[in-house]
Amino acid sequence: MRIFYSGNVPQIVQGKYLYLDNDFISQLFHDEEILKEALDILKSGSFIIDSLTVLEFLRDVFLPQQFNTKKSFISSEIFLPASDHPDIYKHLQENALLLSRIYCHQNQKTKSSLVDLFLAARLVYSQTPLLITGNKKDFPSCVFDTVSVLNIEQPGDGTMRAFSIIKFNQSNFNKCFTALQKLP
Repeated sequence: MRIFYSGNVPQIVQGKYLYLDNDFISQLFHDEEILKEALDILKSGSFIIDSLTVLEFLRDVFLPQQFNTKKSFISSEIFLPASDHPDIYKHLQENALLLSRIYCHQNQKTKSSLVDLFLAARLVYSQTPLLITGNKKDFPSCVFDTVSVLNIEQPGDGTMRAFSIIKFNQSNFNKCFTALQKLP
C-alpha cells in the first residue's frame, strides 16, 4: 500500500461527489498502482471532473500520442463530468469572484488560479461535495475545512505527497461574507 490516510476516508467520502484537482488526477495518471488504491479507498464516492480541470490536465501537451493517452484517461468511465449548464456557470462565476474578494479581505497570501477559484465555487454552489487537492493553500481555511489527508508515497525516493480532502464551511463563509459587506 502506498496511500496512507487519516480518519475514516471511506466513510467520509461515502455517497459524496469528489471533485478532483489537476494535481491529484495527474498523480493517478502517472501511477497505475496509486490509481487502483485510490479507486479502492474512495470507491464509495464519485469522481467528478470540472471542464476547466480537463483543460488544465490536457494543456501544454506537445506530442499527439501523449495527448491522446491523457485524453483517453480523463474520458474513462471512472470520471464523471461536472454539469456545465449556462445557469450553473453564471453562479460559479459569481461565486468565484466573491471567493477571490473574500480571500483578499481575509489577507490570504495565496493567489488561487482561475481553475482553483472555479473548483472552490463549485463547492460553494453545491455545498455537499468534497475536493481532493495537493494545493490546500489555494482553498484557505477561512472558507474550507480539511476533513482528511491522503499521503501518497512517491515512487523511487519514498517521499510523501499530501493531498487534502476539503469541504465548504458555510458558517465560516457567512462570517467572511458579513465582514466583506461591512467595507465602505
